[in-house]
Amino acid sequence: MVLLVVFSVNVSPQPITNNVCTLAKSSLNFEDLQSEYRSLTGGVNHTNLPDPNHNNTLHQSSLCGQTVEDQSEKIITGQETPASAWPWFVYLKTYLPSGIHLICGGSILTELWILTAAHCAIELDSVVIVYFGMHDIRQKQTVKHITSRKFLSKAYRLPNGLLENDIMLIKLDSPITFTESIRPICLPTKDMTNSTNCFSIGFGRTREKGPGSTKLLQIKSNPMNQKLCMFLLRYTMMSSVDTLICGDDEHGQGVCMGDSGGPLSCKEDGRYYIVGVISAGFDCGMKELPNIMVSVYAWLDWIKTTIKAN
Repeated sequence: MVLLVVFSVNVSPQPITNNVCTLAKSSLNFEDLQSEYRSLTGGVNHTNLPDPNHNNTLHQSSLCGQTVEDQSEKIITGQETPASAWPWFVYLKTYLPSGIHLICGGSILTELWILTAAHCAIELDSVVIVYFGMHDIRQKQTVKHITSRKFLSKAYRLPNGLLENDIMLIKLDSPITFTESIRPICLPTKDMTNSTNCFSIGFGRTREKGPGSTKLLQIKSNPMNQKLCMFLLRYTMMSSVDTLICGDDEHGQGVCMGDSGGPLSCKEDGRYYIVGVISAGFDCGMKELPNIMVSVYAWLDWIKTTIKAN
């Protein structure tokens, strides 16, 4: 079983669509790129992520990043998640004024705030329905909230159809109650691009042209060496890559349509931290190119300031 995600901001006029942002790629030989990369960098990991103001603090629940069904030692390949394994994951449906709706993932940060990708609500006057504690999209007992308050990064834009600064906060109309199956994920306190115990989850397609999954799926997905990530992303023609990280997934494993906005969850010292927000990708599960995520660490100041100011 695989978990996949590829995104496209070009939404066709049809009743239902997956949220996707497909990036153009140059013709390349991955082995040649790796050889060139090693000759340029010596394989030394490095990050250019901006360092946030550590005096800018935000209170989170003591339950953040804790799960009753820890999967960190159990995931080998993509598979269905147990119920309550990822209690911070939310399933989003965004209804646009045009009548179509988009499918995304997101993460609980506090009783009132959700973090997701900006392209999950292309139009600011769209309405988002947030589903909590969902393991199967056919569940009837899932907690549901409706909200229309969204806060985009001021720098968010779509130059030439490509995503930049693809991060968004959603404020709920009323607070949620934390349970074993509904809990927040911790915000990172340091750069975690060297983490080796990370996972991606979502209801996205299980193959490039297949249907979305009815069950929540999970895969091991560690951040790629940051220098290699930056080296590869130059082939996407994206002009701003300093706040991005890459998912280093195995061939046939990865994210695909419908997984946008979901978290890259990394475990450290008994808790899970949100390290990335799924933003874009190439062909689902393609071996040669990485999944692309927005670094949460790079946006910590914006996240904390926005929440405290609203």
